[in-house]
Amino acid sequence: MADIVATGKLKFTWCLTLSSLTAPPASELNAGVDLQTKIPKGGLDEGHTQAAVDNTHISSLKETERAGTSKDEITVTFKRDDIALQDLAYNTLVPGSLGYVVIRRDKLHTTSYAAGDIVSIYPAELGVRMPEPNTINEPLQFKMKFFNHEAGQDAATVA
Repeated sequence: MADIVATGKLKFTWCLTLSSLTAPPASELNAGVDLQTKIPKGGLDEGHTQAAVDNTHISSLKETERAGTSKDEITVTFKRDDIALQDLAYNTLVPGSLGYVVIRRDKLHTTSYAAGDIVSIYPAELGVRMPEPNTINEPLQFKMKFFNHEAGQDAATVA
């Protein structure tokens, strides 16, 4: 059994509407805006945190806890384009907009979404554009946080 090599196999799509979070139609995902080529290496910060619920009682000899609520946290760095009309990430991602981040990890990013694909979907409100410092020998970049306003799906199956 061989490992899946991740090179070129991350598709990051911004969709304004989806009819289903658990079984999104391929046509709706393919109508979204693919932004993976605008994200620099190391530019996707996709984190998950989980709170602890203290269930220690007064006579406990050790503190104990249970798993509490979880939170998805997505912050992405995007490259700017020197031609304003082609500055895809900057022009597409308008602060305050609502939509859906869709991430597929196991097929080449140039492959369209198809029935049976497994994707992560995060309903999100876009935060402000945060300019990154200008750095020699690097493209101009900005960072944006995607705020989850409802629960997403870690493993939705494309219809």
